[in-house]
Amino acid sequence: MLKWKFNISQFNILVLFVIQIVIIFFVGIESYNIATSIFLIFIANLIIIYPLAGLVLLLIISIGVEGKLIEEFILFRFLGFNWYLTDLSFILIFISTGIRFISGAYKFKFNKISKSVFLFFLVIPIATFEGIKSGYSFANVFHDVRGFFYYLIFIPTIFIIKDVKELRKIIYIIIIIGAIKCGVDIIQSIFILPKSFDSTSRTLLNFARLTGYTEVTYPIITVLTFNLILLSDSIKNKIYLVVPLMLGLLALFLSYTRGSWLAVFLTIFASLVFMVREKKVKIKFSTLLFGLFGVLVSLLTLELLHIFSITQIIVRFTSISISSIDISNMGRLVEWATALEAFWKNPLLGAGFGFLYNYFAPGIGQLSTTFCHNSYLYVLSKMGLIGFFPFLLIIYNVLKVGYNKVKKSIDNRESQYVYVIISVFFMLCIKALTTWHLNTWTLSPFVGLIIGIAANFIEDTSTNE
Repeated sequence: MLKWKFNISQFNILVLFVIQIVIIFFVGIESYNIATSIFLIFIANLIIIYPLAGLVLLLIISIGVEGKLIEEFILFRFLGFNWYLTDLSFILIFISTGIRFISGAYKFKFNKISKSVFLFFLVIPIATFEGIKSGYSFANVFHDVRGFFYYLIFIPTIFIIKDVKELRKIIYIIIIIGAIKCGVDIIQSIFILPKSFDSTSRTLLNFARLTGYTEVTYPIITVLTFNLILLSDSIKNKIYLVVPLMLGLLALFLSYTRGSWLAVFLTIFASLVFMVREKKVKIKFSTLLFGLFGVLVSLLTLELLHIFSITQIIVRFTSISISSIDISNMGRLVEWATALEAFWKNPLLGAGFGFLYNYFAPGIGQLSTTFCHNSYLYVLSKMGLIGFFPFLLIIYNVLKVGYNKVKKSIDNRESQYVYVIISVFFMLCIKALTTWHLNTWTLSPFVGLIIGIAANFIEDTSTNE
């Protein structure tokens, strides 16, 4: 006779399942407050038991949904619940991993990457004090602090993603979340959502179609799957990865931002150069021709279906010139000039957190924004040189030390997974030249996760020095 041993993990799974049924019941009778409370208990229990579930939830919020999309979900109707859910996940992950750390189950790696993050966080109170002293709005100061606060998720990431199995799991979770995001945005962009700009504005901006929120997800999935296909020895894996790659590329083409296109193209080019230089990947001329033919056929098919116009893409790229700058670029130039002006007023400490960029954007009007379309100018203008150099140090350590590690053992599966994560970070660093994706609170949990993976897998030597 088959005996079933009932353990605590199975008990919790059963409890979580029952809670889901209860939530569905209360939603059915429109008792949303009760359903939301039970949902929070469900999330808390799940993350305490399985801290990896907390990281997955942060990834869903960070790269899967944002803004109105999650707020329109039936349990998240009050404004900003997504950020409360992020905070809740963040706190519970720290509690869960903290308990295990105190019990001796976890060990922290204090190396160059983690030191550079802590050094940067020593400067954050200075920028906060400068902002408060200057009389900036508390809400604006808080928003700026929050943009980097989630970087601290790198600490529990070191504990949770501790070996190559967890690393592989989190990479494929990112791909699944991103592929779903890309697919949903493609469908909404083509068939459901009204376009955000009228025809006149779209002509002036040379926009392609505008897809959903969190457009940074599209280049993330494109770069991640491209490099995995490049490194994979299994034909089956390559075939599986083609689907999210095509979804990422289609969403990327349907999006309006040239910054994403440029970041992807440069990252893929750098990856190809690295692989060929290290003689780890042999790229046959016939394969390149076949791939190019496939891309051209796909683009022509999309044009025939009127999903997007190749002409629009060409016009959008060629609009970048000294003699003719479109209003999208003009607005950024004015904004960047405002950031540099703030920096020169106080080069050492910057303007402080909470500083607003007040400028006139051609075609839009007067703007007053907390964020700047350039993460580097954002840090330079608000934190000065004292914050800028530690910020660059984080980027340098992740990329440089990661490159050295991968270069020595690219044939190793662990190094390959590290490489694809570092390539995504490299892409974000390029994209941050034209937007704020290294410091916006939407994506900073994802950036913190990458830093944690880097600190855990890239660098082992400094811990023994």
